Amino acid sequence: MKLIGLVRNENMKLYNMRSTWILLCVSFLSIIMVLLLTTLQSQPPSDYWTVTFNLFQTENQILYVILILFVSQIINYEFSYGTAKLLFIRPTSRLQIMFAKWVSAVQFSFLVLVFNLVSCMLLALPMSAAIVPLTTDDLHQLYFLFGIKLAAFICYATLFFALAVMIRSTAVFIIMSIVLMGSLQSLPSMIIFPQTGFLFSAGCWILFCGSILIVALTRFKKSDI
Repeated sequence: MKLIGLVRNENMKLYNMRSTWILLCVSFLSIIMVLLLTTLQSQPPSDYWTVTFNLFQTENQILYVILILFVSQIINYEFSYGTAKLLFIRPTSRLQIMFAKWVSAVQFSFLVLVFNLVSCMLLALPMSAAIVPLTTDDLHQLYFLFGIKLAAFICYATLFFALAVMIRSTAVFIIMSIVLMGSLQSLPSMIIFPQTGFLFSAGCWILFCGSILIVALTRFKKSDI
């Protein structure tokens, strides 16, 4: 229950900040821009859900940059403005507070991905040759695509979160995160293996994210504020 309260307080603080809403608006606009550019090179019109799935599979690296800025706001903001000392003198442990911040980053990833899906569904309307009902196979494919992209977003969010915990400088963190993102573009495909089954992929995903998170939180617990 304490963790739920920490996550709720973290979200209340973050979403009361104007910069958070600016990031959400920029992420939505970036999705629209990338998808509009994709439509210029699209194939002949197909049915609605096929077009939606094709758009949803489009890679949008701008969203990862938005995620980097959000993680920076969650972690580096506390140290840049000196609020970290006030935060960590509370009875709640450092690990619980930082874990709540990671959960907030994961929630933001989910929100951005929902924006992505809604944008694809809206843009697919004028591009479709026909609007057909959603079949069971289409629903399964939608769940599969959303799950794969969400797992990839959480991987990057965890990686950026760990980097932010270890690098206090906002500018250095952003530069290092962008460089790391560029060098690890194949990261999701290295961790998530759709062809090998759900359990094996989930095990690799949990091992990767869990290991990075444990190392980051342990390192932060022993470091000075």
